[in-house]
Amino acid sequence: MEAAIHLRRAGLEVTLVSERRHLFVYPTSIWVVTGEHRIEQDLMDLQDLAEQHRFELVLGKVERVDAERRLATVNGRVMSADILVLALGAGRKRLPGVEHTNTLWGAPSDTVALAARLQALIDKGQGSIAVGFGGNPADPSAIRGGPAFEVMFNILHLLKKRGLRERFELSFFAPRSCRRARRRARSRSTADTRSRSPRLLQIPAELADGGSAGHRCTFREEVS
Repeated sequence: MEAAIHLRRAGLEVTLVSERRHLFVYPTSIWVVTGEHRIEQDLMDLQDLAEQHRFELVLGKVERVDAERRLATVNGRVMSADILVLALGAGRKRLPGVEHTNTLWGAPSDTVALAARLQALIDKGQGSIAVGFGGNPADPSAIRGGPAFEVMFNILHLLKKRGLRERFELSFFAPRSCRRARRRARSRSTADTRSRSPRLLQIPAELADGGSAGHRCTFREEVS
């Protein structure tokens, strides 16, 4: 979308191909999980954007790409271009057991399913909730853990608001040491710009050395 808008502003004719009718606004979708947003609030209609920025929208699946000749086959139709931009996005690796998890930043349906799963557990009145993120062993810098921290704090706030905090165990996992996770948790809590975040979470002393197997960090509230 960003490329389409900038190329159009440069005076080029632009055609955007997408399998989805909407642009999913990931940063604000964290509020869908805990009920502050409806999923519709985080979906931007691509046709509206196409009309606003004056580019052509083609809904379909890219079936084949000929990079040398700058050709793309979409729904059986061969499209040519002087500039061919491939924005592939990202998806979860299908690791064993991942089918038992829910994804925050996947398709909109994934976020809705996560919200429904959380609500069902809250309706039950007790349980354990694990939130975390993975990484790429080949590139340790390729990590985006902020949304996972934000969702964890939002869930904590929701449980406290409903008087259910003591009935749930909250765990956080990450591809880094618990010591680094603690620093990240403290920095997020200290900012506390929305008042919906808890003041501070800390890792129990037995995990503070960063040596927990699999970097599983169980947070508990600090008594102030």
